Amino acid sequence: MRGFQITALAILTVFYGAYFVKQWMLHRHGLDAARLGRGDKPVPVRRQERRLAAVTVLLAVVQYGVALTGNTVLAICPPQAWLWIVGTVAGVVGIAYFIMALTAMQDNWRAGIDASQDTGLVQTGIYRFSRNPAFVGFDLMYLGVLLIQPNYLSAVLTVIAMLLFHRQIKSEEAWLAQRFGETYEVYRRRTWRY
Repeated sequence: MRGFQITALAILTVFYGAYFVKQWMLHRHGLDAARLGRGDKPVPVRRQERRLAAVTVLLAVVQYGVALTGNTVLAICPPQAWLWIVGTVAGVVGIAYFIMALTAMQDNWRAGIDASQDTGLVQTGIYRFSRNPAFVGFDLMYLGVLLIQPNYLSAVLTVIAMLLFHRQIKSEEAWLAQRFGETYEVYRRRTWRY
């Protein structure tokens, strides 16, 4: 196995490992954090979240597959040192953003909207600088892995996932504005979306 494959696998495993450890920890506290496409929400939001879940799972499978096979099928170009370095930096920064977001959210973290679950509006930690650092973490990780192992299928799925994340952010912002009112509006005005 070559260095770029090991790097991509390490980034993917640490990132998704953090995701699933957080899910498991919340589950141990009796909280169901996996709310994408589930729960009390309008049908269009549920459909959007189901698309997002499907694309992110498919992208993870493709990314792992490309890393394990050495990016030999549908490669945009052979692995290059400068792409490997830039991709590694982006991936590591993505992991850091994501873990800081998970940590700051504590028991308030959910994947998806669910009005039936009582969560607070987190404005501390990395959320002082970005309203959506977990999504920024996903985007940076996806871009990093794509640069490490440039692949047409990964590129298409990465763009689709990022567009769906943006739509999810817009849905969540509307829900947060409705749920927290003026408190959220003040936070929204003083904190970047990304």
